Amino acid sequence: MLTRRRVLTAAALTPALAACGQATQSSQPAGGVPAAAKAPATISWLAWSGAGSETEQYDLNRSEYTKLNPQHTVDYINVGNLDAISEKLVTLVSGGTPPDVVQTQYSFCVDLAARDLIAPLDNLMARDRVRREEYIPGEVDEFAWKKKQYGLPKDNALRVLFFNQDLFDKGGVKYPTDAWTWDDVVENGRKLTDRGAAGGPTVGMASFMLNINDSPSYSITRAFGGEWYNETWTASTITSAATVDAIQFVGDWHTKHRIVNLPGEISGNVFRSGRAAMLIAFAQEVFFLKEEKVSFKHDVVPLPRGKAGAFPCATGSGQSLVKTSKFPEAGWQFLKYLTGPEAQKRITSLKRWGSSRVDTLEAILPTDGVPKNFRAAFIDPLQGKTKDKPVAIPTPPRAKDLEAIYKKEFDPVWKGERTAKDAAAATKPLLDQVMKDAGGR
Repeated sequence: MLTRRRVLTAAALTPALAACGQATQSSQPAGGVPAAAKAPATISWLAWSGAGSETEQYDLNRSEYTKLNPQHTVDYINVGNLDAISEKLVTLVSGGTPPDVVQTQYSFCVDLAARDLIAPLDNLMARDRVRREEYIPGEVDEFAWKKKQYGLPKDNALRVLFFNQDLFDKGGVKYPTDAWTWDDVVENGRKLTDRGAAGGPTVGMASFMLNINDSPSYSITRAFGGEWYNETWTASTITSAATVDAIQFVGDWHTKHRIVNLPGEISGNVFRSGRAAMLIAFAQEVFFLKEEKVSFKHDVVPLPRGKAGAFPCATGSGQSLVKTSKFPEAGWQFLKYLTGPEAQKRITSLKRWGSSRVDTLEAILPTDGVPKNFRAAFIDPLQGKTKDKPVAIPTPPRAKDLEAIYKKEFDPVWKGERTAKDAAAATKPLLDQVMKDAGGR
């Protein structure tokens, strides 16, 4: 079933939820809570959460909010998946039943803003003293368009390089460091690839393809000195030499160097099964490695460098206010709570999802100290403690359409059936037409 509705009021709390500690209200306007926020309201929240602990946290967020605001009811519309949110939002708005708050994502928030479906938050943020600086640098920009803020991030998924220390030890290869380059990945990945290994093949790197709308792909592209779009988002730069070099470099992992697992070559999760020496992933991988009780030692480092440097890029989901909301003030209060310190610290403490806020980033730190370099890889870059500063991934209006075109044209590159240069030449006019129609930034 595509949609599940959950309605919650303060009176409807389960004993377990009612036992949770009382949260304190985050930022308030200088003159106190606006009168409109004190009035009874049923807040409709369009979002998606996976079964289990994620949905439990969404329910807990709503329960804690309604404790603080008993005049509000929260109606949770849980769609089937994240990609279904935009379509469902259009359906609800067209039918005259718009939600008040919608979960957005870095890849489609700007598109919803361009389609006039979500409202800018700048005036509300200024009134209530909610500052952009409270959120992770780079990521907060992914929810902005035409110098206006259309959403606030609710989590972060900074990608780093995981590595299997046992496979490195077995291959006599030194562990990666924050000084590693992408060339080091290839050189050592080749040494660590053994398709004749006892018990099945092992590869240097878990399968990875460079795609637009993907944060580690953007980090690699920038490391090579490339970009995907021009500054005004009116044309693609996919044919620039640096960008083509970055794409071909990753394509060669599959064909020339063969350091990644090929389709159907290794069953199951290639890294957690101990069959890949390296993996590009975000902090949730730590959670699963522990949940599955893997036997091999592992650690993490920031993504490697290129000739242009290193470019940490955190992405994630966020919350936005629907432009035609029937209860915009109540919706804003709920949005502010969801992206505020109390809710962020609570969900980050589960050690699965990274916080979108600078002040609660450290809640995800492993209590057992594993992996050893977790802080250096996941926390320090986002707290400004490294020389490599976070960047925002560019996601223009109609970013999903651009991504679909790219994937279709570049799929042969990963199979060795087309060069990145030829694919880029064929793709650029298609991307440019979409970007021209979308209107830029």
